Amino acid sequence: MEEMIVRRLELEDFLSYREALVEFPEGSIAIVGENGAGKSSILDAIYFALYRDAGRGSLSSLVRRGAVRAVVRLEFEAGGRSFLVEREIRCSGRSRASSSAKLYELRGTERRLLAYSPSQVDEEIRRILGMDRQMFLTAVYVRQGEISRLLDVDPHQRKRLIAKLLGIEELEKAYTNMALLIKHFELLLEREKSKLAGIERLREQLERITGEEAEVKRRIAEVERRLGRASKELKRVGESILSIEEELAELERATREAAGLREKVAVLKHRLLELEELLSSAEAAQAELREVKRLLRCERVAEEYSRLLGELELEKRRLREYKAELKELENAARRVSELSWVEEIYEELLKLRREWGRLKPNLEAKTGELRALEDEIEGLVNKCEEILGIRPPIKNLVEIIQRELGNLRSKVRSLREKIEAVNSEFERVRATRRQLESWEARLREAGSKCPLCGAPLSESEKKVLLDSYRARIEDLKIREVKLAHVREALKADLERAEQLLAVLASVDIPRTSRLVERLVNLRQECGELNRSVSSLESRLRSLGIHEISVSAIDAKLRELEELRAEMLSLKRYV
Repeated sequence: MEEMIVRRLELEDFLSYREALVEFPEGSIAIVGENGAGKSSILDAIYFALYRDAGRGSLSSLVRRGAVRAVVRLEFEAGGRSFLVEREIRCSGRSRASSSAKLYELRGTERRLLAYSPSQVDEEIRRILGMDRQMFLTAVYVRQGEISRLLDVDPHQRKRLIAKLLGIEELEKAYTNMALLIKHFELLLEREKSKLAGIERLREQLERITGEEAEVKRRIAEVERRLGRASKELKRVGESILSIEEELAELERATREAAGLREKVAVLKHRLLELEELLSSAEAAQAELREVKRLLRCERVAEEYSRLLGELELEKRRLREYKAELKELENAARRVSELSWVEEIYEELLKLRREWGRLKPNLEAKTGELRALEDEIEGLVNKCEEILGIRPPIKNLVEIIQRELGNLRSKVRSLREKIEAVNSEFERVRATRRQLESWEARLREAGSKCPLCGAPLSESEKKVLLDSYRARIEDLKIREVKLAHVREALKADLERAEQLLAVLASVDIPRTSRLVERLVNLRQECGELNRSVSSLESRLRSLGIHEISVSAIDAKLRELEELRAEMLSLKRYV
């Protein structure tokens, strides 16, 4: 046990003190004041700074009324070294409070951090002072009112109070209350088992809810995919409408051309009727001339007859020529009408040729990039499967890696805290065992007087105390062994978790996220390109191209160009 000297105490919103600074000089110190002036608060602050114990109640009761936090800073010396312990209480509700702590070693103007959590600070102070909270209360710190009681009571009661101060009374009660404690802990064990069963039920409910959530997400994704397909189909229908409108415009143009041809044919038919009437007139005139020739038999009539006959032959020849021309025009008009589809098909095929030349190389390039991305991401998925034991979907790969990283970090942090708690408990149990072994040794050598208070001690009482010490020491040894096993198991779990964490942490999350996003986009783009190519192939087959290739399309274009040239020539003729 090290000698401790308190040097300085600083308070902020602690009990009745808003702010206070107390210096403790060398020598004996007396704190004097009226009742309620805060004398005991100074001692409570020293006790809280060393052992994180409220003493009078909960931690929140130490915070000054109206404040939300309290700070205690204590400078003390022990073993020739100077230390500063700083503890802070924060209230988060009417009765809820949490504490933080730091312990520094002071070296002149410099200070070195020794511990930074409440449990670490508690353990370090126990190590520095060589005594735990109970020993401090028993051997060093006597609460308010207990000294005056010692002076005022009779010798028998004084003996009881001294026994209480030294902890002997608690040891005597421990023996008699052991059965009650065992029963109490058995009840606690049953209660914890019930809580554990409740936790298992909650875990099953959580797993069921998680499954339902996954199903809902899957349905949402399916609806979104259907919506995407509907949008693409709507776009394709819009394009088809535009194509149909272009075809209607071309049809109207062809209709206008056909109407012009029909007008020409009508004019030619009208001219033919006129020529036929003229022929009828000529034939009538010929008959009349024959009659005149027969009647007049004169040279003039004969000459006129010859002239009219020549004109008649000329008109007949012209009529035949007109009929032949009319037939050619009718054939040309019919051929033009038959070839009216050529221009439309030629333009459509030319557009399909350009679109094919654009889509096919783009599809091949994106397909190659997609395969490379799938190979790289497949490696990451296999890596995650080796680590996690599950094969994550590619679209959730980054989310699962980040979630598992968070879980592993939480697990590592939790394991470290558990190891720290087990270490603290192990040291506490070992210190208690050693203290009991020391007391047992002193009691064995004591003879007929109590080594702690000097009171007479019978052999039966001594035997009871020794048996109690030995039983407690054996229990503590068993506890030490169990805690050591638990600590080793936790360390093994921590090592495995840290190894998994290191492997997962090596994954470049931003790059993986970009790769997954690019993969999803590429799959969508390749799907759209495949659909576009399939649509193109269907349209090309409808145009008579069954073996889809650039050479086959070009051959069909040359065939259509010949028909198109023929149609243009006929149009010029008509």
